[in-house]
Amino acid sequence: MTIDRITKLVVLASMAIAVVLEAALMRGGWAPIFPVTIAVLLTSTFVGLRFPEAVAAVTLVFTYTFPAIVVLLNGQFEIGYMTVWVAALLGVILAQGLRRGGWAVPSPWRTPLALWALTVALVWPVVALREADFYLMTLDIPRLSVTGPPGVPPLLAIVWTLNVTLVLGVGILWFDWLYAVFDEAEHRFRVIVLGALAASWMVTTSVAAYQMLVDVTFMNSGRFGFLQRASGLMFDANPFGVIAALGVPVVAAVAFQASWRGRGTALVAIITLAWVGLWASGSRTALATGAIATMFVLYYWWDRAARARRARQWLIPAILVAVALVLAPILLQQASAVGPWRRLVESLPGLSWAELWNRNGYGLNAGQMIREFPGFGVGVGSFHHLVLDYSRLPGGGGSIPIDNAQNWYRHQLAEFGIMGSVGWILWTLSFAAFVLRAAPSPQTRSAAGAIKGALIAIALISMLGMPTQSIAVTLTFWTLAFWYAQLAGGAPRSPLGRLGFPNGDGASRATWLAVWTVAALCVGGTAYSARHELRVPARAARFGWPYSYGWYGPETDANGEFRWAGRRAVAVIDATRPWMKLTVSVNHADIAKRPVDVRIWRDREVVLAATLRSTDPVTEYVAMPGDRPRVVLETWVNRVVRPADFGVPDSRELGLMVRWEFSDAPAPRALLSRDEPQPARH
Repeated sequence: MTIDRITKLVVLASMAIAVVLEAALMRGGWAPIFPVTIAVLLTSTFVGLRFPEAVAAVTLVFTYTFPAIVVLLNGQFEIGYMTVWVAALLGVILAQGLRRGGWAVPSPWRTPLALWALTVALVWPVVALREADFYLMTLDIPRLSVTGPPGVPPLLAIVWTLNVTLVLGVGILWFDWLYAVFDEAEHRFRVIVLGALAASWMVTTSVAAYQMLVDVTFMNSGRFGFLQRASGLMFDANPFGVIAALGVPVVAAVAFQASWRGRGTALVAIITLAWVGLWASGSRTALATGAIATMFVLYYWWDRAARARRARQWLIPAILVAVALVLAPILLQQASAVGPWRRLVESLPGLSWAELWNRNGYGLNAGQMIREFPGFGVGVGSFHHLVLDYSRLPGGGGSIPIDNAQNWYRHQLAEFGIMGSVGWILWTLSFAAFVLRAAPSPQTRSAAGAIKGALIAIALISMLGMPTQSIAVTLTFWTLAFWYAQLAGGAPRSPLGRLGFPNGDGASRATWLAVWTVAALCVGGTAYSARHELRVPARAARFGWPYSYGWYGPETDANGEFRWAGRRAVAVIDATRPWMKLTVSVNHADIAKRPVDVRIWRDREVVLAATLRSTDPVTEYVAMPGDRPRVVLETWVNRVVRPADFGVPDSRELGLMVRWEFSDAPAPRALLSRDEPQPARH
């Protein structure tokens, strides 16, 4: 088996595990999601072995409408519920991977994309485990949070990491699948893939038009309905607006390639509907996307007509007049949807170049994360919740809500660092050069130009937002990228040749070894920071919010207050004085025959390591760091005792009795005995 195929199978396996795990974690809000996801994944895979194009078409029909299906079945929609749809798409990709094996993306894009996908596939388990503090019991602890107020539970942080993982990984795999199935079959691609997406687009955009003109809360009763922003059937106005805008270049490109009766009328109607949809969304990003894409369409339509010396150039002003007639009443009468222009105008007074870059503090905090973790980043899917804490640092802009870095490129650097970004940077540079330099044939020049406009629009708006944060937008982007490559005559043959990415059908063994080396370094770097600066208790100590697990409630005896710890316990403690007097003991009745091993750490430094052979307490004085106001105290014992096993009405699992108090200096006796054998080291 070649390294190429091994790499592809590892990515496929990682994505399959991610989709199953996300479904398992989302059962609390929608009980059937786990068995349904498993069933959909298996069915799509096995049927996809025999009918890949049919399975893909059925899946794509629900690309922009699946959230509405979930609402009809469950009564509510959460982003994690898209797992079922992702499982269907991943199933058909898995079928192709099992049948063919290696990567189908042409050189020189193959190696950068494989590196990007492999990095995501290998890094996400480390990040997910980090948010659970490498102890899965934390997922079931009520009120435990991995951030400061308002707080994000470990389970939700992991779900978001899985969601981002699938958006990135499945998107790349979809691009590869298109090459495996439709390379040199552009007409079949248009009929099957674009036809299915067009059907989904028509339904969701028509619903958005109804929401704007009749009832903005129809299938839109959540946050965006309250804000008077239509979301179609996607339940998120921002990605919907971008999807609506992309209908303009897509329908134009189809019209450029094929002629049918009434093409001009249909083109005007669909472009008008697209503008109605993007306007109804109220998305400023969608407005920019639509404006850029429409300009490209108009230019290439005019260019096409001029080159053909045709007089029927009335179509261009007809489109403009139709769009103007639809938008004018909205601007003048302020229909039920708020519209992007009003939101844009309201944001103009405080707009500046600095604000465009900082974006209410999100850019500032992304920059801080990049400076602190330049090599491997803060972890895939982690920016959204970490920004809650970073924003409270001096210069962080104050407390801000969960959101992205307001710049796709900056966001990737913050989450993956320089080393983890090698793959996507190389591919982005290569593909951007291809888009700008490609010379399509005269037959496809106009269609390729329309799709070029869509790709350039996405690239530009990604400087001020993250439209591809949505799996639906991501899939659309990769689909358009594939289509453009087909229209432009195929992938380039040599832009990365000097960087060691070959132009032949496969990469050398040395190149694949480099891919795995970089991915392994990313895993190692992410794991190191996950056990140190980015470990959840360490973050709680740094940013100053409560974090503890494994402890039972405080109790008192003749010596004061103490707490029982289970097998493993962690607590973030305010270090009020220079020394901590730490006293521990156990109550195991059989301790004389079966000693108990005890380990205690302060900020990951062992401060007590002993084997207890009696129930007598052991005391150790622990120095507190002078440069930090809080410390992480962690305890572990090799076995616990359950009082209920001895007829006591107490079902707890008791490992270690712990009491601590702070003082200005250790007790004199402790100082005098420093040279004697101690069960601890500092």
